[in-house]
Amino acid sequence: MNPIENMWIEVKRTVQETWPVLLPRNSNELLAVVSDVWDEVASSQHYVRSLIESMTRVKSVVESTGVLGFLLKRPVYESSPFKG
Repeated sequence: MNPIENMWIEVKRTVQETWPVLLPRNSNELLAVVSDVWDEVASSQHYVRSLIESMTRVKSVVESTGVLGFLLKRPVYESSPFKG
């Protein structure tokens, strides 16, 4: 449900496709590869649009089921086994 997690999954998939055999030799090379791929994925209007649309669907589900409202109204500590 988190769009940033989906973005990282896409970056990882793209890195694995781009660098299937030749791996970066050090952290600087890895950072360069990941940065380039991040920019590539982020510039994909189709992919970014799909992330936005997925959040619209999540919003609709939350509004129709009231799930988020339930979670926000219920204090986290209420269910804690350490409650004093």
